[in-house]
Amino acid sequence: MLPLFLLLACADGDYVSADELLGLRIEPEEASLEVWAGAPVSQVYQAFALLGNGREVPVDDVSWETSNLSAGSIDATGRFESVHTHGGISTISASHRGVSGTATLSVVYRDAILIDDADPGLVAAFDDAQATFDPDLALVYPEDGVSVPRNVEGLAFAWEGNDQVSRLRLRTAITDISVYTRLDDWTSTADLFTLIAATNTGGEVEVQVHSGDWDGTQLSGVRSGLAQALVVNRLDVQGSVFYWATDKEAILRIPFGSAEPADYWPEPSDDDPGGAPCVGCHVVNEAAQSMVVTHDGINGVFTTVEISDIDDPYSRYTSGIEERVTFKDVSPDGQYLVGAANGVLASWYMANGSRVDTYEELDDWITMPSFHPDGDRLVAIRSLVQNTQSDMVFLESEVVSIPWNDGLIGEPEVLVPSDPDHNHFYPTWSPDGRWLAFNRAEGDGYSNPAAELWILPADGGPAISLDQANGTDVGNSFPRWAPLPDDSVQWLTFTSTRDYPVLGGDRPNVWVTAVDERLLEEGRDGSSPAFWLPGQDSKSDNHLAVWWVE
Repeated sequence: MLPLFLLLACADGDYVSADELLGLRIEPEEASLEVWAGAPVSQVYQAFALLGNGREVPVDDVSWETSNLSAGSIDATGRFESVHTHGGISTISASHRGVSGTATLSVVYRDAILIDDADPGLVAAFDDAQATFDPDLALVYPEDGVSVPRNVEGLAFAWEGNDQVSRLRLRTAITDISVYTRLDDWTSTADLFTLIAATNTGGEVEVQVHSGDWDGTQLSGVRSGLAQALVVNRLDVQGSVFYWATDKEAILRIPFGSAEPADYWPEPSDDDPGGAPCVGCHVVNEAAQSMVVTHDGINGVFTTVEISDIDDPYSRYTSGIEERVTFKDVSPDGQYLVGAANGVLASWYMANGSRVDTYEELDDWITMPSFHPDGDRLVAIRSLVQNTQSDMVFLESEVVSIPWNDGLIGEPEVLVPSDPDHNHFYPTWSPDGRWLAFNRAEGDGYSNPAAELWILPADGGPAISLDQANGTDVGNSFPRWAPLPDDSVQWLTFTSTRDYPVLGGDRPNVWVTAVDERLLEEGRDGSSPAFWLPGQDSKSDNHLAVWWVE
């Protein structure tokens, strides 16, 4: 058999046997390409055979591959051509005679967004500037460490302490996007976060503001603020949010990923342009394809609204004058409505609104029932104070679990005990039944500025305060969970009176926090700083954001 030879030229002019091929090296071993939107770039690679005695010679008879075709492709000659729509990290591989070598390539996607005819010269001017750190130049929204889904539409950024022009820079290992403006805020789109999530495995984005004086040709006095972190979740939030808006006197709907709400129910009429009296206390149920609303706030009659066609809701029936309820929930199978009026639980058939039972054997004041997803029990609030005023105003309450069996209830079991210093209210189960969110505060539960978000593990363990989401004295009430995602993060909405710096106002609005189950499992705060649900009227009171699967 004829021997195999590598036709590789060495320094002494000899030829080297294939047995002497020890490895393959690619040059450059590490490279970073900067790709501007719409302008692909290329990188040429060369493979070198590693021989004995530390010798190497170039080889051309090589098979080339890239691990990340979404970032670009490589041809038979070793020339890599990037895409021009996003960045990415690739492993470049070269193979020759069964021996291979690798190199690392980072494609960094850059884009410049010029707002209100900002001068294009600002791009190079900020890149070339030597900035001085200034603690007074600061992002005021969103907070450091906020987590958002990739399909959030209308997330705003606001800062203070800027000069004539500012650059808002959002940067990851493979994206570098800057916004240039004379304003002190900017509103993003879902496309931006979809881009970041698609190309950034870790999801963390560095956000930083730079500011300076611009005379049309020169940039001076450039300052930089403190860099903050923003996490983009890799998945979309599914479904939509129904919330009660006082200015509309109606329930509004925002499909997540939209930055504009729509009046949902009831529809305004010429005779009653504001809609109807308060229908703020509402629940939705997937099995029954229904929303149930209480009229006139406390202890009102209720209406069942058909929402199987999400774009065409209509009233199925309104209860009789004797059938009244404040807080309520629908059993997971869609068969029963269970609610409380004046601290007494009752149940009705969802099909027609007729009463099933009144549970007068529960001697204490019981309100705010919420079904576990398994349908075998309710969680509720039990007040131990005899002079309780209403289903909204009570003291010294505890969280209890009540067995449920097709209309029959059992003896309550205490989950979160009462204490003289704290009140508990608005309990709600997560969609997977693993976590119970509720409010805790000193004083009663109605419009309490000290209300905090807490979570109790269903399988035992102490309750956990969501400190990152809570803030201080901003009235965090009405927690409600988003539909269960295919991820370790669940989304929790709540009503808060905290200031929204972009549009102003400290009236109750809907906010959203990401809840990381992995941290909760360790007994730690799993929340992130909250963000304002885009699309609301910040000057309106917006309450009780209930999620729907569509």
